[in-house]
Amino acid sequence: MIISVDGADGVGKTSLAKKLAQALNFEFVGHPLWAMLKIKSKNSKRYKFAHRVQRAIFRFKESSKIVSEVFCNLLLRFKNKNKDRNIVLDRGFLSTLIYNLSPRTIKIFDRFVKRGADFDVNILLTCSKEERIERIEKRDKNDLDLKFKKVYNLDSDPTAEYAKSRNLNCIVIDTTEKTEQQVLGEALSKLKQFFTAKAKPSTAQDFQPTL
Repeated sequence: MIISVDGADGVGKTSLAKKLAQALNFEFVGHPLWAMLKIKSKNSKRYKFAHRVQRAIFRFKESSKIVSEVFCNLLLRFKNKNKDRNIVLDRGFLSTLIYNLSPRTIKIFDRFVKRGADFDVNILLTCSKEERIERIEKRDKNDLDLKFKKVYNLDSDPTAEYAKSRNLNCIVIDTTEKTEQQVLGEALSKLKQFFTAKAKPSTAQDFQPTL
């Protein structure tokens, strides 16, 4: 089973994904792109090469369509390659949607939904704009994310609406003014509700996280 934790910058994706993996005794995977390209650090040659390719893509007029196509392909490959492992993934299909969903890309995402590019459970985190920016600044005032105006105006609502309209297994959690432990508790509670609603009593019964 693969559980993906998604959201805009500053919502608390990485913190929840790590704590959730520990609580469920799942494997934590920090970034699917890094995993597929076997990148171990930002100082590696592989990372520097991938970063140059990414910057080159963003120069194209149709960059959102290219990024959507490339990332969805990578996510689908990651899912197929790891279908027999229990993983909590930091950034998946819905994260790609948040940054790239538009009338120009929606057909691309629909095509990949049909191919199964989303994951077994997609946890979409939301947060107020003010708190998101405050968290990023607290994390690192020189964070490159702060240099891109798009980060300030990211809106998760269209992604949540898309997930609902396509019947994706999506759990939405608002992290505004909540501690990491509160978000973890809410995620575990909603996951148990999800498994029960999906008529998987054995999964729900065995759902005994380590807190």
